[in-house]
Amino acid sequence: MKVLIRLLMCIAVTWAFKCDEAAPASASAQEASENGPSRRDMRSAYRRAGAVQIVYSTADPDVVPVYLQYADSLRANLRGRLAVSVLADSDLSLEKLRESPLILVGRNFKQGAVDSILNGLPFKLSTGSWEFDGKEYTGPELLFRLNQYPNPLNRQMPVTLISANRDQNLADWIRRQSGNGGGGFFFGGWGYEIFDRNETVALGEFTDGSWTIDRASQRDFSRYRDTLARSAHFVFIDKGAGLTADQLNDLQSGCEAGIARIGAYLGTDRPLPSIRYYLYGAAEDKGLQLRDMDPAQVNPDKNEVYVLATPPFNGQTLQPENYLALNAWLGKASKPFLARGLAVFFTEAWHQKGYTYWAGRLNESGNLPALRELLDDEAFSRESGLVMDCSAASFCAYLLDAWGKEKFLEQYRDWSPPDQAETDRLESGWKAWLTRNGAGDEPVFKMKLTALKGFNFAHEGYQVFNGYGSRMAEASLTKLSRLGANTVALVPYGFMRDADRPGFIGVDHGAGGENDESVIQSAWFAHRNGLTTLLKPQIWVSRGWPGDVQMTSEEDWKQFFDFYYRWIRHYALMAEMEHMDALCIGVEFAKATVGHPEAWKQIIRKIRGIYSGPVTYAANWGEEFENLTFWDELDYIGLDCYYPLSDKQSPEKSELQAAFAKVLDKVERISRQYHKPVIFTEIGFRSVATPWRNPHAERGDRPVDQKAQDLCYEVVFEGLRAKPWVAGVLWWKWPSYLDYDGDGGGCFSPNNKLAEATLKKWFGHPE
Repeated sequence: MKVLIRLLMCIAVTWAFKCDEAAPASASAQEASENGPSRRDMRSAYRRAGAVQIVYSTADPDVVPVYLQYADSLRANLRGRLAVSVLADSDLSLEKLRESPLILVGRNFKQGAVDSILNGLPFKLSTGSWEFDGKEYTGPELLFRLNQYPNPLNRQMPVTLISANRDQNLADWIRRQSGNGGGGFFFGGWGYEIFDRNETVALGEFTDGSWTIDRASQRDFSRYRDTLARSAHFVFIDKGAGLTADQLNDLQSGCEAGIARIGAYLGTDRPLPSIRYYLYGAAEDKGLQLRDMDPAQVNPDKNEVYVLATPPFNGQTLQPENYLALNAWLGKASKPFLARGLAVFFTEAWHQKGYTYWAGRLNESGNLPALRELLDDEAFSRESGLVMDCSAASFCAYLLDAWGKEKFLEQYRDWSPPDQAETDRLESGWKAWLTRNGAGDEPVFKMKLTALKGFNFAHEGYQVFNGYGSRMAEASLTKLSRLGANTVALVPYGFMRDADRPGFIGVDHGAGGENDESVIQSAWFAHRNGLTTLLKPQIWVSRGWPGDVQMTSEEDWKQFFDFYYRWIRHYALMAEMEHMDALCIGVEFAKATVGHPEAWKQIIRKIRGIYSGPVTYAANWGEEFENLTFWDELDYIGLDCYYPLSDKQSPEKSELQAAFAKVLDKVERISRQYHKPVIFTEIGFRSVATPWRNPHAERGDRPVDQKAQDLCYEVVFEGLRAKPWVAGVLWWKWPSYLDYDGDGGGCFSPNNKLAEATLKKWFGHPE
């Protein structure tokens, strides 16, 4: 749901000329040429025109209804933002095709007006194929999207061309996209994209002005298709993993040994269909190609496995092929928990320590999900995979012990729902089994943090290549490290639709979002650059912020805290598994914290049973921070510090210093009261006029003012000097890609601004 909402939001702000996430381009591609319009001009044309025309091919009557249905869906999504008209290719004039942005869908357009456009585009359609960049594309499953290219009839208006080598394949693709929100198919983030069914095989951008291909931005994944090895049950295919011969041999023998173990346990040597095993090297590349960054993904319909085969994931260790082998030998499981649980049961080192260790930790700490949640297909499927998979595997192991293999396999194929008494008995037995076979050792509490100096690392790009887990993110973290920072906060978001009604809070799985894989990859990048990591999950509340969360009844509050606990439990387990250095268990809830301290104490105590490192909470400045009563449950007091420093237009530096000193006095009192050090989990100022008035406020119509931002940085750094009760400061915020220029230069980031030099000086690298 969150992916859909973000997609529609991005489309909406595109029309308002605020969504500027373009694909990466070389420096020359960033400067508009006198030869023609820029990509920015093409995006802003929608706002100028206030309309878009969809023109579809009528060559194949069987697929026309698909085009029309999808156009209707897009019209509904854009209602109130753009007028959408839908036209057949059979009755068009040149004038009609000039007047507003166009989307051409199909192939074999009727000769006439549309040809005047097609002849001027870089994709050249012909019977059964197309040509682009000197290469002919003939595969029957190939599709492409040319996105927002200048219309040859009116270069101030964009045209998008979506086509394929077969109309029916294009229709099938569109049907599949309708399940993913819709708009993303018509409005891509790249200048062009080429697809082979569900996989992206090439993409890139055009240079502003000249609209030639920008070679620096090109991604051609088609070269990664070599078959590396074949074995009895597998075909290993390279997708950029770059494994050595020894690594490939180890993988091949390990996969075959795993299949042999399953077959021996089940007592079968029945032949299996060959499993195609795709080996990806980078989460970014897998995300761009498959729109999925899962390190160990399976496609049962195609009998294929897709893994991120390099650190930090080494997805092959999760043995996703187990799922396919069990599906082939046993048939489809009668319950999802049985299918996933038995596959993990046969995984030797699930998340390094094995499923019994992690399920045992959950059990010992009171965090094991109830058995009814495993038996409820919907609940099982929507909950954290980390929590549910190890729990399901341990329950399968218990059932195999308690029932024996024969009865278990009968139930695997045809599950008989137990009554409540039997459910209670099974749950009791399962927990006793985990007590005997689980973790066994107590986790060692990790050392306390040293003085933190860093930033909240912001996922500013939602197109895979510019967000968490990308090469751009690694470059951004490398620069931050070189500036002298030693810490980053990683901030994955959950979503609440209503601030006054409880609802399930899911974990983002979209390729362009703050999914687990992108967060883990970013943490790995950070550690490789010598940066400490604070995992700081945060809730995005529709039309508001976490401080708006206010339930209307005690029952709703109870349900809200249950949903929130399940969400933060996932991140606590991930933080422990992935060796995050610290965990923040909440951000800026205000009313939900001050009014309900006991609920938070219960959550904190349970989370501490999973995560063995330092724990904090990021309180909003003012009433929440000053009235919170559960600081003694935490290792650090966390403050998101946006106290106003002056209401003047041009205050003297000494006035700002005096105001910040008063803020520090207030913060120190809380620190002394609870005998806890304070981390400024957020503090920041926009590079706009008067950022000291309301530091948290939107830019509005304020002009860019880098000097004002720099002055605020100086005041804060000078004020924090020699304060032993301050454990560190994490500024808001540092972008996931260095070309980010939010709010037209008026964003919070100090990157490439005057404040960067001040930052470098105070972070301890004066050179």
